Amino acid sequence: MSVNIVPVKLSDLILTAGTQIREQINQDTVDRYADAIKAGDKFPPLSVYTDGKTRWLVDGFHRYYAHIKVKHKQTPAPLHDGSLQDAIAAACRVNQEHDTVGLARTNADKRRAVLTLLRLETWKDKSTRLIAEHCGVHHSTVADIKNQVSEIDTSKPASQTTGKDGKQYPGKKKKQ
Repeated sequence: MSVNIVPVKLSDLILTAGTQIREQINQDTVDRYADAIKAGDKFPPLSVYTDGKTRWLVDGFHRYYAHIKVKHKQTPAPLHDGSLQDAIAAACRVNQEHDTVGLARTNADKRRAVLTLLRLETWKDKSTRLIAEHCGVHHSTVADIKNQVSEIDTSKPASQTTGKDGKQYPGKKKKQ
């Protein structure tokens, strides 16, 4: 994947395609960043993925809203070549360093990253440890989330057995 840093129009960025992994935007952080931008402080650039047509914001949602608040129309950003799935997977990985510097992720943010990654076709069958490493969480967290999801996943057909009469009956869930 190639990366080009170019001026990006903020109005061109898609924010609603599943790349926002945080549970919510922290308005105090947006306000603080906006004040810092007005004061001339420099921030890391936003991170954007593109398939050549669409540009998805992957990292920097609080900075994006701070730029909007100070009425910026564009900002330099690296453009990473990739699909929407690539963008979502990358979004699940970002913000790990913010646990020590910047706005720390909440447990809900971490859970959302794992759940989002598990929904991607290219990640749903990956190992618990690989998913944990990618999302910056402990592998037991991923295992717990996988178990919770499998218990409530109604999209999978329930286990069934065929009775002597040929009818289908709910069967016992197999232990793993």
